[in-house]
Amino acid sequence: MFAPAAALVAPSSSKMPSRWSVTSQVHQHYHHECNSHAALELHASFQCLARACSLHHHHDVALQRFSCFFRLHSQEHSETTESLMLLQNRRGGSFSFLDIRNSETQEWESGLQAMQDTLHLEKCINQSLLNLHQLPTDTSNAHL
Repeated sequence: MFAPAAALVAPSSSKMPSRWSVTSQVHQHYHHECNSHAALELHASFQCLARACSLHHHHDVALQRFSCFFRLHSQEHSETTESLMLLQNRRGGSFSFLDIRNSETQEWESGLQAMQDTLHLEKCINQSLLNLHQLPTDTSNAHL
């Protein structure tokens, strides 16, 4: 964990060099992409939950196992979203809820179709993470 900026400032009665008494405030500039990625994670959570509910109603035991998988996957995406929100709050940023888009498909007839849609969604999330990773370099903001 990093110490807050106020904890790094030496007391005025200290015999530290004067450069230590200068308060260094790092202001966090959160870009739209940070909130967009969190919204994408939340969208993925909702989509996995929709897949779980859709496949749960089938009488095929294998599809019910897919339902369990998608329920767990939904929970992982939800936890990732929560972690991103807590990280932004801890670093002084704020999280704004963007519109979570609805899926084109609400019913999946087979586990294969649901997995293919999920793979496409995971590729989008991975690309979003790669873009977020590149953002500090592009904006010259090491504290992003």
